[in-house]
Amino acid sequence: MSLKVKYAVFIFVIHALIGYLLYLLLEDQKLYFLLAEVGILISLFLSYLLYRSFIKPLDFIATGTDAIKDKDFNVKFLKTGSTEMDKLIGVYNEMIDSIRKERTQAEEQHFFLQKLISASPAGIVLLDYDDRISSVNPKAAELLNWNPEWLNEDISK
Repeated sequence: MSLKVKYAVFIFVIHALIGYLLYLLLEDQKLYFLLAEVGILISLFLSYLLYRSFIKPLDFIATGTDAIKDKDFNVKFLKTGSTEMDKLIGVYNEMIDSIRKERTQAEEQHFFLQKLISASPAGIVLLDYDDRISSVNPKAAELLNWNPEWLNEDISK
């Protein structure tokens, strides 16, 4: 059972119990009964506001987690005006900016390394962890008379 459902059930049970106890007062003191019913309505409204303030951060966290899981580092959130939420949003946005910056930097370094390997006058053959050729620069292809179909073949055989 989700936290949302647990909270809703809790609030319903509490208010239903209070409503029943107030119904028992109906016969004796109608004015107090009516005032108490107004109190229950106010309490329900305040419970709804409290529910929204608790669930909003949870929804935010779920959305942010889904975005990170999908490797979507472009999702950022706007501040809401709530101190606690704004602090959480600030930390999340800083984390996303940092991840995006590191990812961009890694891609730039990879691109630069590929350009450097391609332009190198020495023959370079790169292998993956399974001893398969992952990349061959033009000079190595020329020296080895390399065929592109050989890519990803296991050279340990």
